Amino acid sequence: MMQTSHGNNPQEREAYWVDVINKARQYEQGVTAYCREYNISKNSYYSWFKVLRPRHLEWSEDLPHSRPKKKKTNSAPETEVVAKATRRQFSAAEKCRILEEADRTAKGQIGQLLRREGIYTSHLKKWRKERETGSLEPKKRGPEANPLTVENRKLRAQNAKLEKKLKQAEQIIELQKKVSEILGVTLV
Repeated sequence: MMQTSHGNNPQEREAYWVDVINKARQYEQGVTAYCREYNISKNSYYSWFKVLRPRHLEWSEDLPHSRPKKKKTNSAPETEVVAKATRRQFSAAEKCRILEEADRTAKGQIGQLLRREGIYTSHLKKWRKERETGSLEPKKRGPEANPLTVENRKLRAQNAKLEKKLKQAEQIIELQKKVSEILGVTLV
C-alpha cells in the first residue's frame, strides 16, 4: 500500500502526485486498476493529473482525446435528412381518390389504407366534410383574414390621399391670399 501522507506543503504534495501518476502510467493493468489496488481515489488522481499535465508534456499521450480516432466503417448508408421539412399537401384529386377508395373498403380494412397512404382517420373525416361542401382544394394554413381588416386598410390609404390633397389645397389658398394682398385685390 502507498503512503497515506501526501506531504506538508504544496511542493511535497505535488512531488507525491507526480510519483503516483508516473507509477500509474507504467502500471500494466492500467490507471483504474492501479488506483483500486493502492486505494487512490480516481477523482483525486485525475484532478491532480489535470493540474500537473501542463508541466509534464509526456503525459499528454495518455489522454483519450489526443489519440487518433478510428473512423467508423459502416456498410449501411447514412440516413438522408432534408434541409427544410415541408408539410405534405394533398390535391383535390388525391383527396377524392382516397375518399372513394375508403368508401369502397370494408370496415376492418380502412386501417391498412390509412397506413399505406400515411394519413389519419381525422383526415378522412375532414375531407368528407369538405366533399359535402364541395371544396376539396387545399386551404391556406393560419388564421382566416378578417374582412374588416382589408376594408380598414383601404380606408386608411384613401384617408391618407385625401389628407395630402387637402394640404395642397390649403397651400394654394394661402398663396392666393398673399397674391391678392400684394395686388390689393379683395377676395370675396
